[in-house]
Amino acid sequence: MAEREKPKLLRVQIVDKNGEPIGMKTIREDQLHDDGPRRPLTPELRKRAEELYPRAKQMYRVTLEKWIEGFEQDHNPDRELDIWDRLIRLSNKLWEHAASRPYRRSQVDQAILAASVNAVDIPARTGVSDEFVVLLKKMYAELKTQ
Repeated sequence: MAEREKPKLLRVQIVDKNGEPIGMKTIREDQLHDDGPRRPLTPELRKRAEELYPRAKQMYRVTLEKWIEGFEQDHNPDRELDIWDRLIRLSNKLWEHAASRPYRRSQVDQAILAASVNAVDIPARTGVSDEFVVLLKKMYAELKTQ
């Protein structure tokens, strides 16, 4: 008997027109969209995005143009770049941890990305263990305080 295809679910933060959080909601991944207006990045933010891109593209397969465009649509691109910096540092740190040995780098990165958007059932989506997800969330929380 074939396994039932489950929709990929995400917990997303709802923001008002000023980018302020007003709540959380669970949606299917295919319902996710960002139709906000694009605002050009400052030269400093663009440089920072371009510096993060080589490593980020290994985690999140996207062209440089789409990478920049995503930040131009963001309400707070500086904060989003901070998050990506932490995700990249987490990936590097976690990859050096013994708990990563059973997994491919792409699995580790996909688990990190799934956790960063509050995805539901990360082990089923990425093939990592529940214990690994607990570890990566702990390590991410530690990086947030640094």
